[in-house]
Amino acid sequence: MLDSRTFIKIFHVESGQHIASLKGHHDLIHDLNWSSDDNVLLSASADGSCKVWNVVKKEADVPNKFGHNNNDDLFFITNLFHPSFVYACTFF
Repeated sequence: MLDSRTFIKIFHVESGQHIASLKGHHDLIHDLNWSSDDNVLLSASADGSCKVWNVVKKEADVPNKFGHNNNDDLFFITNLFHPSFVYACTFF
């Protein structure tokens, strides 16, 4: 993937601990949506795409996830492209 201008940073709400940084979008992120089991994250962006992220892999595949520079490859599942801005995303 090309260098990303926008990051998604995931933190543990109660402790404030940084869990992961997801890069890959190239413009504003308008919406985030978690799957019902909290294993998959959708992100909708003004760059004309939705991205699907497998956030479960963060625990199993990366012993040092905080220093990992290639989170795109690690967490990224697929792109869903649209010819214009994408303002929302959801699971059905």
